[in-house]
Amino acid sequence: MKAIKSILSLIFLSGSIAAEAGIDSGIETKKTKRNRNLRTPEIILSNSSQETTRGTQENCGITIELELYDKQVSDIETTSFFGPSGRRDVNGPIAALFCKGGKHCPKLKLQAYTPDLPIGEGDQTVTTNSGWRWTPYLSLGKVTCGNGEIVTGVECKGQNCGSVRLKCSPLNSEVYQRSISSKPSTSWTTNSSTGRRSRCAKGSYMVGMECRGHACSEIRLDCAKIEYKDKKLDCTGGGNGGTVDPPAPTCKDKTLSNGQPWSDGDGNDCNHYSKWSWCSKYGNLYTNVGYGEVYTANEACCECGGGDRKQ
Repeated sequence: MKAIKSILSLIFLSGSIAAEAGIDSGIETKKTKRNRNLRTPEIILSNSSQETTRGTQENCGITIELELYDKQVSDIETTSFFGPSGRRDVNGPIAALFCKGGKHCPKLKLQAYTPDLPIGEGDQTVTTNSGWRWTPYLSLGKVTCGNGEIVTGVECKGQNCGSVRLKCSPLNSEVYQRSISSKPSTSWTTNSSTGRRSRCAKGSYMVGMECRGHACSEIRLDCAKIEYKDKKLDCTGGGNGGTVDPPAPTCKDKTLSNGQPWSDGDGNDCNHYSKWSWCSKYGNLYTNVGYGEVYTANEACCECGGGDRKQ
């Protein structure tokens, strides 16, 4: 009997151990499933974060800031000297013209700035490939390219390069813009103290030329400012997305020191220049009389590209 009781006890004990083992196995399985289910919220949180980031980018736009085109964003390109029946073309706006030889300036050289803008990929070409034109030959007086054009080539003919003409090329308006008004260089090529060169001011480039003396023996550049359009990401557009246009600049015609509106020596004010479209033809020719600073219409009138401007 004792042997039978012992056997029965062992059987009961084995069953209890097996039952406990089964319970532990079931608990372990549930724990495993619970842990696997916990991974799902982590994935959802990650996706939610990505959606938040993407939504922020969609609320951003592009603003355009005008930056001065100068030697900091370009490379110098200098041609060789050329004489009668010679011609030189360049790949960027011309900043200076040099003279060499006798007193009549028989040889010329151009210095230009080719673009190396910090705006990443894209077309940085300063002018378009089509639409350029040559001006008539000039021996005395002044010739200027039209609005939106710059000089990209010079050709001369005759004895001592006595006649010169300019290649006017349309500016690439997608990337660049130039001021409507122009100003002459402060130096003529006959000035030995400047190395017999005529140079535009910083950020300004050749848009025309003036000749004086015998058969264009003295040359002075006519210059206009050039800027490039720097596109930047702007996330302050109120969530509208797309392109955010920069605020429109405001402009006010200049007044003289006596408080009166600007007018030229004949009494024509900015309204006359606007009404009769005189800016391109007469804007650089006539100034006001007296009363402090002296301005041309292209400097004083908003319609002519001058005036007091605020962004």
